[in-house]
Amino acid sequence: MTENPNSMNTTKIASEFNSRKITDTKHADRLLDVDIIVRDNRWAENDGLEERLVDGIRKARSLGGKEFSGPEDIACVLTNDEEVRTLNSKFRNQDKPTNVLSFPSDQEFDKLIVPSRTLGDIVLAYETLMTECKELDLPFVNHAIHLVVHGTLHILGYDHDTEAKSLEMESLEIKILSEFGIPNPYLN
Repeated sequence: MTENPNSMNTTKIASEFNSRKITDTKHADRLLDVDIIVRDNRWAENDGLEERLVDGIRKARSLGGKEFSGPEDIACVLTNDEEVRTLNSKFRNQDKPTNVLSFPSDQEFDKLIVPSRTLGDIVLAYETLMTECKELDLPFVNHAIHLVVHGTLHILGYDHDTEAKSLEMESLEIKILSEFGIPNPYLN
């Protein structure tokens, strides 16, 4: 992972943040570019977290059942409850923090001439994740990976607004997480 403060390859949500950006260079030859944008330094207390999150996003993208249409990118913003609350209020009319927000890109790619297709942004709230980990006795890194997998699947069009869709999405999450040795999070 390398820091890249000048990269412009993120969508509008991620570009609202002025922070250090870590670009995945380990997988630069692949079809998916993942940018990790760190807005709260408490995320750095977990060594190797950014790489694990990139791996989770990549695995969710590859197993999400959608064909690659060419180079794509996803931005993942690691921030705090205050910023997530602001976004949640602005875009979902819910004036409270939440653990993860997903923002699929609304660009019309067939009308653009761009080097890559921005799929969307995932935003995680540090305090909410930490609270959930303590309440549910979950390892922080495992829970964070679960939430980026969940967010990536939302970006790909999965949802949990009906029982059937919820079962489909949860079973795919369980399958992806098992590849990381993470137990079924829905058993808690």
